[in-house]
Amino acid sequence: MKLYEMLFMYLTYTWYILFALASMKLWTFAQLYLDKITYYYNLFVALVLMYHFNPFIKTEITKTHKKMVFSAASFVFISVRLEQLKEDLRRDALKKKPEKKNNTNKTIYDYLNI
Repeated sequence: MKLYEMLFMYLTYTWYILFALASMKLWTFAQLYLDKITYYYNLFVALVLMYHFNPFIKTEITKTHKKMVFSAASFVFISVRLEQLKEDLRRDALKKKPEKKNNTNKTIYDYLNI
């Protein structure tokens, strides 16, 4: 096993453990270390993928490469979409229904029966 593959596996398992500890609040410093390991994990995966999958090098795709691509895609999805989804849900939950006016102008809420 190559050095970058061992480092990838080490960082992956470390991230899983810290994520579990931080989620269950079993260790007070878990969130701090999780933030740091996530930063370096993302940076490492991005650099390895950029090196191996650039158009100038012919690379044979291994099982570890597939895991790296999946990890990178997962982190992009989690960091971009889930944060936006969380904000959208929070904003929609806090949004108040507009009050009806006494005039005859109807709003879209009148037509939707909200």
